[in-house]
Amino acid sequence: MANILNTLLKEVSVGDTIHDWAHASKLFVANNYELAPKSPYLYFVHFDLTPDKLVKKTPVPGSSGGSYGMDTSENRNELGMLVKQVSLPKYTIDTKTLNAYNRPHIVQTKLHYDAINILFHDDSANKVRNFWYDYYSYYYRNSDKNKTADATTMHNELTTLRTNPDWGYTVRNTDINNTAAPPYIRSISIFSLYNKKFSEYKLHNPIIKSFQHGEHNSSDTTSTMQHTMSVEYESVSYAYGSITPQTVSGFAEAHYDKSPSPLLPIGGGSKSIIGPGGIVSDIANIVNDVGTGNIGSALLSAARDKNTLKGANLSSMAKQEALNTLKGTLKGNNPFSNISIPGLGGF
Repeated sequence: MANILNTLLKEVSVGDTIHDWAHASKLFVANNYELAPKSPYLYFVHFDLTPDKLVKKTPVPGSSGGSYGMDTSENRNELGMLVKQVSLPKYTIDTKTLNAYNRPHIVQTKLHYDAINILFHDDSANKVRNFWYDYYSYYYRNSDKNKTADATTMHNELTTLRTNPDWGYTVRNTDINNTAAPPYIRSISIFSLYNKKFSEYKLHNPIIKSFQHGEHNSSDTTSTMQHTMSVEYESVSYAYGSITPQTVSGFAEAHYDKSPSPLLPIGGGSKSIIGPGGIVSDIANIVNDVGTGNIGSALLSAARDKNTLKGANLSSMAKQEALNTLKGTLKGNNPFSNISIPGLGGF
């Protein structure tokens, strides 16, 4: 017992050696999670393909028109949703080391955009497979006559094609003005999502460097099939902001659960004034909806907040939260740090 008391007195005299999580909270939680790391599983990919209406269509084997139907916005959105894994842009910079009176001086000479990899689910509707075939048949004539079931006929057709100048790289279409065909993929946008915001990496004029279908394995009974694509691109542009249908193209349009959760400020809220999901937080969200033209969501939020706070004692809530706010202020916490109003920013 004496040893325990001596140890305790020694710890008291030299101060704490074990602290709580206040440092991590102030670093990652403060200012509406401003410095919190982004999660790798929160992302969205949008493929901007040249619309079929801008090019002359040529019948493609196995389809009813000039493409496999990637022209619809739903197909393009689904293509982005089937991305299983995607790399963000990579750069390599060429440098030279010059000597100035034996002092090394490093200069930059060239910027390289390194290829990125995109993994797709091999879906049962063949959306990704059709996307690849549409790209393949857009640029190359190799597959124009290889759909015949008879092996001898197919061999003869392929032999004929090999003597045809259109074999190999020959773009399928010209545009409506009979000029050079536009690129099949105009851009690929990768959105990192976090806290109702996004960071965009837009790859301009991407070209598929390699495309690999999956692999069948009779002993593999747990994994799923996938496609792997490597993409090169000419430039990258950056953007960031709040997530809306206008800023993140295609997001939340197809196969997306839009039912509001009762745990979130919009669509339920909580019996609170300044807490998460409380009156002040919801007012900020309603102002944001009105500012972005989402009037329906604003009215729905107001109606649900009214129902949530029905019968609540606002006076008692205000007193208790004022006390909690005072305690939090003394500890250095900002109760309004999770609130942001368009045009004003956060508190």
